[in-house]
Amino acid sequence: MPTKLAKIHIKLSAASNDSAENINSLKSLWEKIEKKEKRNENLKNKINTLYRSFEETVLPYEKDVIQQVVRSIRHLLTFIPKKSLTSNQREELMAWIDSEIDYLENHPFGDDIDTVSLRGEFSDALTAYHQSTSVEITDNDLEQLRIMLNSMFHGQLDLSEDELRAIAQDPSQLEAHIKKLSDSYEKVNGGRSTQDTFDNEDEEFEHQDEFKSFFEQKAFKQQTDEETLDKLFKSSQLNKMYKRLASILHPDKEVNESKKAEKHEIMQQLLAARENNDAVTILRLYQNYVADADFTFDNKTLAALEKMLRQKAYQLDLEHQKIKTCDEPPVLVWRRFSARSKKAVTEGLEAHIENLKKELIHGEAILAENKTVKAMARHLSERIQQNHYPSFNYAGSLDNVFDLFDL
Repeated sequence: MPTKLAKIHIKLSAASNDSAENINSLKSLWEKIEKKEKRNENLKNKINTLYRSFEETVLPYEKDVIQQVVRSIRHLLTFIPKKSLTSNQREELMAWIDSEIDYLENHPFGDDIDTVSLRGEFSDALTAYHQSTSVEITDNDLEQLRIMLNSMFHGQLDLSEDELRAIAQDPSQLEAHIKKLSDSYEKVNGGRSTQDTFDNEDEEFEHQDEFKSFFEQKAFKQQTDEETLDKLFKSSQLNKMYKRLASILHPDKEVNESKKAEKHEIMQQLLAARENNDAVTILRLYQNYVADADFTFDNKTLAALEKMLRQKAYQLDLEHQKIKTCDEPPVLVWRRFSARSKKAVTEGLEAHIENLKKELIHGEAILAENKTVKAMARHLSERIQQNHYPSFNYAGSLDNVFDLFDL
């Protein structure tokens, strides 16, 4: 089981007056690490507690809204082949469907929805419509298409007029030409794709020698630090501490089966700490499991320990920042609903539930009112007139999801 970081009580003694100053610095750093670990653990607990409440009260309504959007998409798909819709209405319909699918793709609680299949249904419906519709394609249309494709593929996609016309009538045929171009290029260039070439053309790095020198120096410094720490562990009091801990904690010396399992787990922590030159964990284990924790460190060891403790403190700050800024659902919920009091949190969750209920009612009304082509055409015209294109691209941010539904 993980061991908690207690206040340092190892009896550090100094070989000189200079060492005494280092010891005080070491104790101060240890206390900072303790506070930072507690801070991080408290934050995790707050996030998890709030998310459990969200799962119990709000998440069912979020799931209901998601399922309603799925029903809405499939309802809208049935209107794609309706020839009585004007071109503007059909474009609005396709934009509407696309935005709804995009909503599901980026919703933090939509992982159980097969959006790939929905995209496939949308694509199939569009293909079927284009195949059933005779659209006049002018020479100017073909020329504009050729210019666009030449720009996209740097003039490497050589198409005949018949091939261009076929793509204009059925855009899905472009995929076969792209694959053919990519396969041909990979044969000539040993596995490098055309996209790699375009990326290389667009991204030319300058000062490569400086970059190389910087990373070589950084790698050398990291290697030197690791070698220094490894040498320190092999020759200092840390190694003695490690050996004494290994002797005390070895599970084979324990006759009690439950304690043997516990010691096995702690021993794994000790072995990992030794492998990673983790002095913090070794000091922690030592003060927890050795009764007479008393060692004298020389200046070199104290300086190395101080450096490692500073690194540990820095890592804990990075961890704290990562906890607050990651896009995992519990953290997104915490960022949106955390407040200074439990009452304020509860009020925020309840307000959001009310907004979700309104969203469900509004969504069902849209479905009920637009069952016929005539009604759908009228609704699409209203959307066009209002120039209302809801942005459902949440980019993984629950904050925007909640803002969208605040009525």
